[in-house]
Amino acid sequence: MSFPLNTLNNQYYVTRALDIIKMKAFVPCEVDDRFTNYKATITEIVFDPLKIPEVNERYKAVGYHVPDDWHVFAVTDDGSILIWGGMNSVFHVQKGEPITTLFDENHIAFNDIRDLTARFKTKNKRGEIDELIAALENTYGCK
Repeated sequence: MSFPLNTLNNQYYVTRALDIIKMKAFVPCEVDDRFTNYKATITEIVFDPLKIPEVNERYKAVGYHVPDDWHVFAVTDDGSILIWGGMNSVFHVQKGEPITTLFDENHIAFNDIRDLTARFKTKNKRGEIDELIAALENTYGCK
């Protein structure tokens, strides 16, 4: 897996990645979205931006469909996983359920990752953002 340079330089991506990492402090937690009517309890945050292929493969190996270049980041109490991808959306899937389109109404949980992460009111410092950008560059070989 590789990240295009514009992704590594994209503060939005890195900030959202840090937000997801910081969600670990709030788990387990109930989440919901009034626009998609999604509601679940997150029981584990599995996201590691430096090990995205390994995390995704772990879930693919047990029967979850994870689109290429998307990120498994959480597990819910009903056995679903939450996947960040497409147009920056969050999808929920059970084992064996594929995401059929970028607008898959059966699996969209949040229209934008920020709709999920904003409720936790985490703060990211410039140094944290710079450190993660450097780590992503080192891990994925981008400069």
